[in-house]
Amino acid sequence: ITIPDSVTTIGSYAFSGCTGLTSIIIPDSVTEIESATFISCTSLINVSLPDSITNIYDEAFIDCPNLKTITIPKNCEIDDDAFDEGINIIRR
Repeated sequence: ITIPDSVTTIGSYAFSGCTGLTSIIIPDSVTEIESATFISCTSLINVSLPDSITNIYDEAFIDCPNLKTITIPKNCEIDDDAFDEGINIIRR
């Protein structure tokens, strides 16, 4: 999936239940990932987040059992329940 540079927010439930989605690259234009954006993307293993991301909201990456590690910008605010327990969150 290619997200155009004109996108600034990935809306709630935008990719919800996309079980065939394995990887996504989010462009520098995106600043927010809203609630439940990638919920139940059970095949998702790789997410590339740009430094422009400032907020990741609740349940954005819940029920993504194959997503083991995600690298997030240092100044990004993350809701407490944005990720499944056990995911390795790396701040850069």
